[in-house]
Amino acid sequence: MKKSIFLPILFVLLSFASVSPVALAQGESSSGDLACPENFTGDVLTEWRKSAVGKAVNGEYGKVKSALKTCFPNGAPACTQDLDYYVKLKSNRPQIANGSDSYGDSVEELNVAPAEGYILESEKDLPKEFLVKDSNGRVKPGFVKFPDDVLKVAKDKGWKAVGYKTRGTGGFDSAPNLSIVAIPGREKDIFLQISPPPDRNRRETRDNPYPASKDFTHGQDTLTIISVDKTKKPPVAQLRLLRYDDQSGGYKWHSGTRTESCTQCHTTPLRSISPRGYLVTNGTEQRMKPEDERMVTEINDMMLVPGLTWGKAKATDGSEIRRGPRDEVQPYGWAPPGSRTRKPDFLKACATTNTQQSYQSLDRDYTFQTTMSDPTKINHRKVGQTMNCVQCHDGSVRGYLHENFSFDEIKFKILVDRSMPPGLSLTMDERMALVNCLQAEFQELRNEWKKKAPWLTRGGCEDMPTAGRAGSGSGSGSPQNNQQGSQ
Repeated sequence: MKKSIFLPILFVLLSFASVSPVALAQGESSSGDLACPENFTGDVLTEWRKSAVGKAVNGEYGKVKSALKTCFPNGAPACTQDLDYYVKLKSNRPQIANGSDSYGDSVEELNVAPAEGYILESEKDLPKEFLVKDSNGRVKPGFVKFPDDVLKVAKDKGWKAVGYKTRGTGGFDSAPNLSIVAIPGREKDIFLQISPPPDRNRRETRDNPYPASKDFTHGQDTLTIISVDKTKKPPVAQLRLLRYDDQSGGYKWHSGTRTESCTQCHTTPLRSISPRGYLVTNGTEQRMKPEDERMVTEINDMMLVPGLTWGKAKATDGSEIRRGPRDEVQPYGWAPPGSRTRKPDFLKACATTNTQQSYQSLDRDYTFQTTMSDPTKINHRKVGQTMNCVQCHDGSVRGYLHENFSFDEIKFKILVDRSMPPGLSLTMDERMALVNCLQAEFQELRNEWKKKAPWLTRGGCEDMPTAGRAGSGSGSGSPQNNQQGSQ
């Protein structure tokens, strides 16, 4: 009799021990599902998010999605919104989440409109000077052009404009000559750029900062328009590529906005221009005129829009999809605190892995080469200090230098126009060491980036108001115990 009573009691005790909170990590249930947090203080939410992120990076998107829905029926806390978006995208739209380097590529295939609406509805939203007129002076609907004598018109109107020869890759006609107009506004800014034809004697004029013809009005096949809506929180930019129409004598307007492969060269929709001879010179390159350098600086300053995004696309089912690079792609210049990649031994080893560096623009009109001169004079401490690219390129102030961003463009900024990194003066050998070590660090930390998933843990969690919590708030059961919440 005593034995038969003792066994059930022992069984109950063992069962209780198996689900004791002491034996489980915060946010984890005995079944392996994601339990709701025990309370909704910032510290507990931060620990819960850590458990949720661990499951998400292991591919358990459904469990995390279900837990977010159950534990926070009135909306996920701000510190989990990146996680909420990520698991929903992975669960609901894997072809977008996994199918390309940029979400934008796959979003374009959906043929959907921007969720924010069009910043420019038609060509009529441009200043009248950009409209095409027939021989009788009547506007031709649906067409755009650069005004005659565009630099004078821009000056009279208070716009910013310059014609120049680029060091890098500007425009979509792969031409070295470019003409840009920046139109500032209280609520929106507009940037328009064309590629005037290349110089006939390109070899002789290569070092001159200006196109030989000085015709900055007539371009080749493509007019690039980037419009910025500064009233949105965060600000949004939209890109249009208009193609030249011979019969109309202008560029044909269309409403489609693009992202496509732009993210390979642009961390954000706007990227500062780098004319030949601007601020620094290489080889026999000639310096720009001071007044033109000031104009370029003003245009580049206009392009520094904190938090600027590619916006979102609205799918036919009503869901919104962020345009731009995939969230989980590893950026250059990221390392966890105390990383071995910022220690002297690693820096000394990576600094000289490549003692020669070169850069060439897409049209091969501009080339740059350099050789390390004296590695013994490299200040490895300074190199390590300048490797923290994500301090500025953090996805909010400036875009991430993400995995699919062309490393040639990083080399360009560090070695060729030397606008990066800001703040510290580096010798060319130290700049070469920086390029080498950024590449070495990127490879060294691949697994740590994926494991720590910093793209899902931006910002700390704060105490959550009662209104956003699940019914009981106890968090003692698994998500299946509470079926409240929206999809």
